[in-house]
Amino acid sequence: MRASGKSLWGYAAPFAAFGLMGVAAMSVMTLWVQPAGNEKFLKFQVEAIRAHAEDSLIPGELNFDFGGKAIRISERLPNREVRGVFLADSRLRPGSPVITAERGRILVDEENGRIVFRLQDGEIYTEDADPTVVNVADFATLNYVLRLTGRRDVDTIEVEVRWTYSVRELLTKIAA
Repeated sequence: MRASGKSLWGYAAPFAAFGLMGVAAMSVMTLWVQPAGNEKFLKFQVEAIRAHAEDSLIPGELNFDFGGKAIRISERLPNREVRGVFLADSRLRPGSPVITAERGRILVDEENGRIVFRLQDGEIYTEDADPTVVNVADFATLNYVLRLTGRRDVDTIEVEVRWTYSVRELLTKIAA
């Protein structure tokens, strides 16, 4: 090497400088650019899922695009609200809740990165340990988290009244 008139460091300096510039560039990408891009991508993904959820709800039909849930709406209002909501597990099992509501709207909970079906003025029906008894809970507002993976999560803001009916009393109330 000395015969050429350069030392080992003379040859290695450009490669070391290039390596350090690569490390600096990757550090900038990892620490600043990628987190900002991931955040924007996650917001876009949640908004796209919300739009898909709104478009998938066809009035008058049972819609099964929501991870094991059956959702039926009566009509779609111009302000992105829906009226006459029925929501239940697609395969009813003992203890599965059945939810009905006068109106609802699909919202994006940006803080938690989830899609929420905000239901208003409705009831939650659940079977009691005694199968001849149905529990009913009225609510003014209920946030139902739509999970497209099939997991259920209900976040109740306000449940006003709870009471219990026998199946006969419930059928009489519905028929009235």
